[in-house]
Amino acid sequence: MAQIIRRIWTSQGPTGRKVKHVAWGYTLQVNGTREKRFSSEWGSESDALAALAERQKAIAAGQLTRTADKTLGAVVAEYLAYKASNGKRSLEDDQLILERKLLPALGADTLVRKISGAAIAQYEKGRTGQVKPGTIANELSVLRHLLRLAKRWGYLNAAPRSSSRSARRGGCGTWSPMRSRGSSTPAAQAGIPTLRPSSSWR
Repeated sequence: MAQIIRRIWTSQGPTGRKVKHVAWGYTLQVNGTREKRFSSEWGSESDALAALAERQKAIAAGQLTRTADKTLGAVVAEYLAYKASNGKRSLEDDQLILERKLLPALGADTLVRKISGAAIAQYEKGRTGQVKPGTIANELSVLRHLLRLAKRWGYLNAAPRSSSRSARRGGCGTWSPMRSRGSSTPAAQAGIPTLRPSSSWR
């Protein structure tokens, strides 16, 4: 049974006063094993619910083990080493695109699973007018290939899809995270219980 969890705790702030913290997460059973996850990036119940939905979708697709957290910078290094070992002819071009264009724009410290279709579309928008459309398409093609390999290596549940024109030329469609609707809380609307707050980490 899947559940959304909220934890509340306090710590001493820089002024000496207690500061309240709230963290959201989820728990579920995977092949009889309890899996629990929290993230400081989930600032609301909706964020935790979306992450749970993504995990359940991955389980339904056969991915029982949780994806490892890898930054884009780490995946780029792995990608270049992989391509070098396979003797790719355009390796230098890929390296220039990744290190001089994509990494500065998307962030080397960004977790690769956090790269969204919206971020890719914003990258294309920023490049439009600066270079030719064919150059943008080539840059996005390199990114698309990297993300496909990241999925194969277990760093992504699914490669993000962009609604951008260049991405669609490469075979990508639109992408958007699951959203809950209704007047009740997101978890309740989805039929997922929310556990009572805990005052400490376990």
